[in-house]
Amino acid sequence: MSGLYSGGTVGGLIASSVARFGDRPALADDIVRWSYRELGDAIGRFVSVFRSIGLKKGDALSILSGNRGAAPMSPDRLREAIGIFDPVFVQLYGQTEAPQCITSLRKIDHDVRGPQVMDGCWKRPEATAETLRGGWLHTGDVAVQDADGYLYIADRTKDMIISGGFNLYPREVEDALTAHHAVASAAVIGIPDEKWSEAVKAFVVLKSGADTSAAELQAHVKDKRGAPWSPKSIDFVETIPVTGLGKIDRKALRAPYWEGRTRGVA
Repeated sequence: MSGLYSGGTVGGLIASSVARFGDRPALADDIVRWSYRELGDAIGRFVSVFRSIGLKKGDALSILSGNRGAAPMSPDRLREAIGIFDPVFVQLYGQTEAPQCITSLRKIDHDVRGPQVMDGCWKRPEATAETLRGGWLHTGDVAVQDADGYLYIADRTKDMIISGGFNLYPREVEDALTAHHAVASAAVIGIPDEKWSEAVKAFVVLKSGADTSAAELQAHVKDKRGAPWSPKSIDFVETIPVTGLGKIDRKALRAPYWEGRTRGVA
């Protein structure tokens, strides 16, 4: 199993994030040479890597399945991935505490029971009691279910931004930002603000050769979502920090702004 977590391949499976491969052109060659069959991990990160090495539709016909999980993927990145690999993607939803076995949904939150749910948090009885209160695993993910029974994950409750009386979810802003033609990826957090309590702040990575301004992106988000969602400030960065699972590392992004302060959202 150690090979799977260090970039190994088994039976044509890309078993870990391609973002860990330093030689990206060689990776593109390997996909064809070894006829990789499956993509795994946070697919949103695959798209940026494959874009950077010029992989296009028809170059990876061997790919038969792509398991989407670990982190949200914006609709625009998903469309881009389908444009390269065709509609081969499967959406998985789970978490470490209950891997891929979400079985019940409330309108405001996922609560889970099942044989794979954890017994508790290691040496953290208070966290165990809070997470497993009432005999259910409270995932902390906010979601809605439409009339056809489809589930839509909005975001994590702890990542919610309370700004000017509005409850805003970073993913909503990130999806609007990545819909802009110049944006490769984006991350959003709330930072302390005297007027708004928390202000929406965005970190944006532009596509190679693209150019835009903070004002243009702010207007774009305002048009897509509305004024409260429009970032009060935008930093253009080379990369966005991610965790080992490929999720945006919001803790790292928030740290410089919340040092010595307590957030209103736990």
